Amino acid sequence: TLAAELSGKTGVSISAPYANENSRILLSTTDISSENGKIKIQSYGDQYYYARQSELYTFERRSYKTGKWYNRKHITEVKEHKNAKPDAVNLSASQGIDIKSGGSIDAYATAFDAPKGSINIEAGRKLTLYAVEELNYDKLDSQKRRRFLGISYSKAHDTTTQVMKTALPSRVVAESANLQSGWDTKLQGTQFETTLGGA
Repeated sequence: TLAAELSGKTGVSISAPYANENSRILLSTTDISSENGKIKIQSYGDQYYYARQSELYTFERRSYKTGKWYNRKHITEVKEHKNAKPDAVNLSASQGIDIKSGGSIDAYATAFDAPKGSINIEAGRKLTLYAVEELNYDKLDSQKRRRFLGISYSKAHDTTTQVMKTALPSRVVAESANLQSGWDTKLQGTQFETTLGGA
């Protein structure tokens, strides 16, 4: 999945300031950057930063024979691979990131990156930074038949499955970080990288 890109050399500002319920900001699989400025996102209502799941799936079936004509082994293998990972919103600004919402802020595996600036995230209601599941799945199904002089005498069926689930958390990188909410704040495995005493 290709991410939408928005960049401004001296800054990026997005706002939905009108005082009504529909004054929301929704971003999905988006890269927003400012090389020499700040990112400012403000809304009267809620803000949502969604991560879309991108998937890769492969399937391979292979049949072959081994051994001499009188003692033949027939093997059929089926391999499946599935990889699902989130394509999240990435915010990157050299001078800092300011996000304010009069409602709630829900961010899914979002990267807030301002290593030389400050990050301020303020929600009038709840603030939630979610981790999003990543999945790696591999399955090998193998069937073996043995024949001796054309007579089938042995069958074997093996299945091996490996599933690895992890979660990609939201990430906050800055000299200092300030998170505030009027209601609850929920941080699901959120990673913070700040200078000493800056958070």
